[in-house]
Amino acid sequence: MAGVAAGVVWIGVRLRPGLFADTRVIGTRPAYEVLLRIPVGTASFEEVLFRGLLQAAWGSAGSSTAFGAWHVLPTLQTAAVNGLPRAPSAAAAVVVTVAAGRALASLRARYGLAAAVVAHAGINIAGYLAARAASSNR
Repeated sequence: MAGVAAGVVWIGVRLRPGLFADTRVIGTRPAYEVLLRIPVGTASFEEVLFRGLLQAAWGSAGSSTAFGAWHVLPTLQTAAVNGLPRAPSAAAAVVVTVAAGRALASLRARYGLAAAVVAHAGINIAGYLAARAASSNR
C-alpha cells in the first residue's frame, strides 16, 4: 500500500508539482523527519489512536471517519501557508483520509497494527519527500 501511494505521489509531483509544494519543509532536517518524527511522532501515534483504540471501540468505519476529521485543521493550515483554496482542500483531505483510514484498518485487521504503522509512515514519508522536491523547485 505504501509503495502504491509513493508511486502515486511521485507521478503527482511530476505532473503537478505545485500541489505538493509546502514551504514549511524547506528548513527541516530530512533525516530527523524521515527516521524519527514521521514514523514515531505521527504514524505510530495516529495508528495506536485510530487503528488501536478507536477501531476497537467504534469499528473501522467510525475510526476512519474520525481519522478524516482529525486531518481537517492540518489541511487548512497547509492550505493557508501555501496559498491554496481552503474549503476544497479540506473536503479533499477528509475524503482521502477516510479512504486511507479504511485501507489502514483493513491492514490492521489482516496483518496487525505494525503493518498499519509501516504503511502510514511510508505514505507520510513519500508526501514529505514530495513536498521537499516540489518546494526546492520554487
